[in-house]
Amino acid sequence: MSHLKTVATDIISIEYANGISSEVLEDAVLIKFPKPIAMANCFFVLILKSNDGFKFYTYEKTMSFGDDDPVIGVVGSWSPEGSHGNLGGRTYSEAAKFVSDVLENAHF
Repeated sequence: MSHLKTVATDIISIEYANGISSEVLEDAVLIKFPKPIAMANCFFVLILKSNDGFKFYTYEKTMSFGDDDPVIGVVGSWSPEGSHGNLGGRTYSEAAKFVSDVLENAHF
């Protein structure tokens, strides 16, 4: 984690880097970022250990389609080859809800 914070400090700012945290879960690691202000930037990343390696999921800020649009983020997945999958919009902003969502729907 210290390398990630060092790079974030060099590229973005010390304040942003200090807002990054991680949590080790059973068979997974959750990385939390400061609340994103731009579309496609991450709220969270979940790296999930699987039988054939690791699966990567992101929760990314998305655009709003009006004042009454409750969607604030999109769950994404990343393949070992680097392709990105859009797994749909979500309305939560809490890390625990993201982890629960991915674990309950890991068949994406």
